[in-house]
Amino acid sequence: RPGYVEILPAWDEQMPNGKIANIQCRTRAEVTELTWDLEQRVIKVTIHSRIKQNMQLMLRHYGASWKDQEGLENFSTEKGEPVNISFEEGETKTFEMKLNN
Repeated sequence: RPGYVEILPAWDEQMPNGKIANIQCRTRAEVTELTWDLEQRVIKVTIHSRIKQNMQLMLRHYGASWKDQEGLENFSTEKGEPVNISFEEGETKTFEMKLNN
């Protein structure tokens, strides 16, 4: 969907932890790094936007508590609920998500 970045949309239980990098999104943004450790119930994502934009980040399979690297933005979401994030041109943001039980 335009304007959306879904975190781990095709996650498989056989991959409880891992890392991917440099994923280009349709939003003219890049997931520069995505790490997950579902045994520890933590996901971390870094996104770089090439343009000024609002984007929605979403975890389809989990509710979570989100915080940004600077501790300025904190959100709680239910499973599948998007978070609205504003980016300036050239801005990079990192979020850590603690998954709900």
